[in-house]
Amino acid sequence: MDYSILAIDLVNTVVLRLSILAQAAAPGGAAPEAGEVNLLTSFFGNPVNLLMLAVMLFFFIVIWPQQRQAKTQQLAHEQALAGMKKNDRVITSGGIHGVIIQANSDEPVITIRIDENTGTRMVVNRDAVVKVFTET
Repeated sequence: MDYSILAIDLVNTVVLRLSILAQAAAPGGAAPEAGEVNLLTSFFGNPVNLLMLAVMLFFFIVIWPQQRQAKTQQLAHEQALAGMKKNDRVITSGGIHGVIIQANSDEPVITIRIDENTGTRMVVNRDAVVKVFTET
């Protein structure tokens, strides 16, 4: 689901409603007198304030949740790389599928078997592994 479109629609709705509130008459149905300034009118009457409010809402509705999701995915990927063991299936960043033959946690490289018939092996960097399929 694309949250950015929903966020933009929400921001437009909020800004529209707040601008209507800012233009509304004073409480009690009477129009404000010449010297009296309504707080909502003074705040939302300025387009810069409306723009700042829209940017803040966009940040809290779209950008901040995406940052949290990216951080969660990064932590999960780091845990998967740290937990790699023999017989786990992996996919490298180059698109090579293989089975781990040797993976020491203190070494930056792992050895994978990329061909079942001939037993062809390849040494790759641990960071080159994109996805780990753990055998259960």
